[in-house]
Order: sequence, then C-alpha cells, then structure tokens
Amino acid sequence: MHRLVQAGSWQPKRDGASWIRFCLAAHHLQTQEVRGRFEAASRLWFRLQRLAEQHRLDVRTVSALYAATQGYLHRTTYQAEEALTRDQALAGEVQASKLPVTFAPPAAANTTAFIHYR
Repeated sequence: MHRLVQAGSWQPKRDGASWIRFCLAAHHLQTQEVRGRFEAASRLWFRLQRLAEQHRLDVRTVSALYAATQGYLHRTTYQAEEALTRDQALAGEVQASKLPVTFAPPAAANTTAFIHYR
C-alpha cells in the first residue's frame, strides 16, 4: 500500500488519502475481530458460571473451566491466578473432574470452544 501512495519513496506532494483509508479500514476490521472474540469469551464465561452454579462449584473454578476450554489449564497457573494453596487447587480439580461435561478447546485462535455434556 505504501508503494501505491508514495511510489516506493517519500514524496510529500503525493496524496496520502488512500493510505489513510487503508489504515482506517484495517483498524476497523481489527476492532470488529476483537469485539467478536470478546463477545464469544463473555458468552462462554457466563455459560461456565451457570454450569458451576448448577453443580454447586466454588465461583473461583470458573476461571479454571474457562482455561480448560481454551486448552491452557495448568494447576499451578490456576493456583496462582486465584491465590490458592496447593490443596485448594487440587480440591478444585477434583470438583471440576466430576462435572458431566468434556471440553473441546478451539483448534485455532478464531474458533469457538465447545462444552459437550457427557
């Protein structure tokens, strides 16, 4: 795009409108993508909150369940994020393992995680 606008080098007399249009369009597309990801993450988070409530799990397990749907759950990370002792984190793992669901993490960054009921 820069070659189109400036013909490969800085030329202050050339019109930069096409470059500005390109930048604005790119920012708009990026904003739409981020918004879509945020909305999908929010929907998933609220579904996981309901799931935790239905199974009487501690509210702090929601972050671990969310991490599991994204394919990056590690006990030590969950423990640190929730300021838990090792025993508390292990107890949360045991609780979550009793849920009648399996998690399918997204295959790519732009796909949705799914919760499958057993």
